[in-house]
This record gives sequence, C-alpha cells and structure tokens, in this order.
Amino acid sequence: MGAHTALRLALEQPERVGGLVVITPAYDPAELDDPARLARWDGLAAGLRDGGIEGFVAAYGEPGVPERYRDTVLTVLRQRLSAHEHPEAVADALEVVPRSRPFADIAALSAVAAPTVVVADRDEADPGHPLAVGEAYARAIPGARLVVEEEGRSPIAWQGGQLSKVIAGLAAEAAR
Repeated sequence: MGAHTALRLALEQPERVGGLVVITPAYDPAELDDPARLARWDGLAAGLRDGGIEGFVAAYGEPGVPERYRDTVLTVLRQRLSAHEHPEAVADALEVVPRSRPFADIAALSAVAAPTVVVADRDEADPGHPLAVGEAYARAIPGARLVVEEEGRSPIAWQGGQLSKVIAGLAAEAAR
C-alpha cells in the first residue's frame, strides 16, 4: 500500500517529492474492481479487526510460495503488523486503499518527475507483488531504475540492509 500511496503523492504534489523508492508495487489498474481481489483484502481487514495479528495471519492463509519461503513470509507478516501502533487504522487501510485509484493507467506514471527506483521482486517468493507490475512501472517512469533480487534469493524488500542501501543511494542521487 505504500507504493500505491507514494505514487499518488508524486503525481498530485510533485513539488513535495525529491526522490521516490517504489517498493514491490502491486497496483494494476486493470484489476481494480476484481471482486475476488477485493474480498481478499476485506477478509484480511476483518481478520485483523477480529483477531489481531494472529487473526490477520489466519485470514492470510497458507502463503502461496515455495516451502523454503513460508516461515519467512509468516514471520515478516507478524513483524510488520506488530510495528503498527494503531492496527485498526491498518484494517481501515486494507479496505480503502485497494479500492482507490492512484493513477488511471500505467502510462500516467510518465508524469513522475522525481528520481525513482522501483524495487520489484521475483514472483516465486512474493506472487502478490508481480515482477511484471514492477517492470511496467520502471518502464513508464522516466529514468526509473529497476532493482530486483538475484535469482534464488529472498526479495530485497525482505532484506533490510539491502533495501536501506537502495534508499540511501537514491537519497544521495536526489541530493545532487
């Protein structure tokens, strides 16, 4: 949801954005109104509201990833959710953000003016954030650089140190 929100800001208020790191984008305008997709988000929100972090994890279900990534996915879910001070606000966002439209179509991203890095990941470890979406964003945003983990590695978004290096590199570029 962060990539979605950051891109909206970059498009609507470009003067406020000095650089942009779009991490594992998933929004595809063609799938906005898919009922199954929206039901999944609503189920995650209900799970979080009714059962807290473990309710969310139960609603998430079995991660659709290879066995070697399953424990990591569940650990990351728990860690990220436990960092939120207001889980009810996260549940609200889980219902609202997937229904919002940060831009009309991928071509609209050509208006992003800030230096941009798109951090995508391979579908094996994170099928909910398709590599094809990250690639499309990077092609559409002028001068954007695409960063993807090496084949067989865990996604860069899961590697705090590596992700921090990407962000620091863009910050240094934007400062120049």
